[in-house]
Amino acid sequence: MKHPNGNAFICLIGLSAALAHANDIANTDDLWTMDIEQLLKVQITSASRFSESTLTTPSSVSVIKRDDWEKRGARRTSDAFQHLSGVMVLPAPTGGNSIQVRGYGTASVKGKATLLDDVPINSFVFGSDVFSVDNIELATLERIELVRGPSSTLYGSDAFHSAVSYKTWQPNSGTEQSQISAGQDDYYHGSLQSSHAIGDDWFMGLSLSASQEGDQNSNFDYQSPVNGTTHSSERELNWDSQTAIIHLLQDQHDEKGLTASLYYSANDFDDFQGGGNASFPSLDRDRGGHDGRLSMARLGYKYPLAYDIGFEAKLYYWQMEHSQEVLIPFFTDTILETTEYDEDRGGISAMLRQNADSIATRWSLEASYEELGIDSNSQARVSQNSGATIPSNPVDYSGTNQSVLGISMDANTEVASQWNAIWGGRYDHYDTFGSEFSPRLGMIYHPVDDIAFKLIYSEAFRAPSAIELKGSSFAQGTTNLKPEIMQNIELGMVKSANQWELEWILFHNHWDDRIVLVPFNQGGFTSKYMNSGESESTGSEITLRSQLDRWLIETSASYIYSQNTDTEQWHSVFPKLIVNVGIGYSWPVQQVELFVTNRYQDHAYTGDQSLPPFAKTDAPAYFRTDLTINKSFKENWEVGISVRNIFDRDNVLPSLANSYNGVPDIDFDAAMTLRYKR
Repeated sequence: MKHPNGNAFICLIGLSAALAHANDIANTDDLWTMDIEQLLKVQITSASRFSESTLTTPSSVSVIKRDDWEKRGARRTSDAFQHLSGVMVLPAPTGGNSIQVRGYGTASVKGKATLLDDVPINSFVFGSDVFSVDNIELATLERIELVRGPSSTLYGSDAFHSAVSYKTWQPNSGTEQSQISAGQDDYYHGSLQSSHAIGDDWFMGLSLSASQEGDQNSNFDYQSPVNGTTHSSERELNWDSQTAIIHLLQDQHDEKGLTASLYYSANDFDDFQGGGNASFPSLDRDRGGHDGRLSMARLGYKYPLAYDIGFEAKLYYWQMEHSQEVLIPFFTDTILETTEYDEDRGGISAMLRQNADSIATRWSLEASYEELGIDSNSQARVSQNSGATIPSNPVDYSGTNQSVLGISMDANTEVASQWNAIWGGRYDHYDTFGSEFSPRLGMIYHPVDDIAFKLIYSEAFRAPSAIELKGSSFAQGTTNLKPEIMQNIELGMVKSANQWELEWILFHNHWDDRIVLVPFNQGGFTSKYMNSGESESTGSEITLRSQLDRWLIETSASYIYSQNTDTEQWHSVFPKLIVNVGIGYSWPVQQVELFVTNRYQDHAYTGDQSLPPFAKTDAPAYFRTDLTINKSFKENWEVGISVRNIFDRDNVLPSLANSYNGVPDIDFDAAMTLRYKR
């Protein structure tokens, strides 16, 4: 176990100085930025084509606002999801983090659509953002929405078990923020937002953010190949990230106007966990890293038509470069394998939507077309002893392309004074394997204005990714893979009172033709991608948010059991029980806010029991407490300290690649932040 170093005490001293000298009393009405109206009456935009409340949304959605991740001391995008019901953030090989939802916790990191201002940014190679650009700097975002459950009705293939929608800061939002942070292990962050009016109707905005963290000296276990004894080594876990966004937009107060945006995001992760033991014994060389670069352009246009029909269109194109490094140990040598990919994606969509009072229906109709492809890829293996290049047989992805035509219908009809019918679906045609249809049907019942009961049925599919079709160095691909299919049904209840909101969900999903890695020892491969049987997941989620005078309470819990119904093996890397308790308190006169986050999870293995070496080692119960304190002063200034894992517990997270004894969570650390808001 490491001991907290002097940086934590420097942060505490700095905070004490701020509290002692910054006694300016601002407007106490603005103290809790999580005002109850903002807290409970949040509008949701990712579950349908209309803005919805928690009472009316047809899907289970978690909304994460800027102050939510700030009061939890989040550094990377994945940190913002760690307090959500039914959600598990698992470390993936080479440094990414996989956001797993409702028991979808296997060696696969796929099934989650990732959208940046409504543009899909998942890699075609992996069907995920985990190994490419999985960290969009939080300071460039305004909010995040996570749809917990199948979302192919709106977003197509990638939205198999969930969808994440990143909404960036807009120059006409009326707010700007800049901040700097510093903490242990050479953690630094700096960000800037700036907006300018151009004439009467145009705004230009610039958002810049960069973060880095140095050598974290993270201990990990490995097993001796000689006698099986347990030994320890260290990983550095270095990472850095940058995001830059430029927006040019017309004032859209009358629902019309043009937007033009440019995006750049880069990640670099070094000396994280590597290939684990699923493909080969990694020993003390269970190490890897990845980097990615995303360059994107987006055009959007809105215009109101006759009969209160709104028209929206968007055009986008992006290029992505990403690479992965993994150490491959041998008894006499260690090989560094580096793979690089260049891919692009472009698309166009047009949508009509209307709130038709005459038929008591809100409806939207969208048509889209996109092309995605891999321009080039390369692989190199280099001996770490001699520096010589080792011959290999890399898989050639260059020229692998795919086009998708999609048509989506989404509607909500008031069939009686207290009843609303949800209906719609999406048709997708792929030039590679054919067509899929993803329906959504349901009913929402409002016995009174502040209570809703929901029964929703939906289906989703996930098309095979390029690596599943063509394979990798260790896993053989299968060219005739079929799409995965999921059926989901959920029953929900929402109560939204003046000072609190309760959401309770029961769900069951069943998916067929799962694409998974299975053991396969032929032709130099250790595994193979195959459609392997059926699985199901059943569970309950509950979320309570409340503000009582100076107290803020945000709690959630989930109990989820998921299994492969063919083998009757449960999906061992997703904890059956997850409990989150967040408690905040404010001192209005002193302009101080305190927030404490507690996370408990239990009943999981340290790895995936369906992959070699098929271990069934129980992971110890996970418990972590984080604390943040923020002090406002001089009207626009805020200083704060964030302390993570304040009890310095040796927590372990399950490993998707079966790293020995799992992947260690963070040790105690602290950081100090200075913000300017206007």
